[in-house]
Amino acid sequence: MACFVSHSWCRKISDFSKTLIINWKGTIEKELFLITINHFIINI
Repeated sequence: MACFVSHSWCRKISDFSKTLIINWKGTIEKELFLITINHFIINI
């Protein structure tokens, strides 16, 4: 990414994308966890 526009802007954007990625991973892990639990309950 070209960061010559303004350093603070660049940092804000990268922090934002990091947060998005972390939230996205957390959501997927929660979904997988719920799916696993549902399968386990159904199979009992």
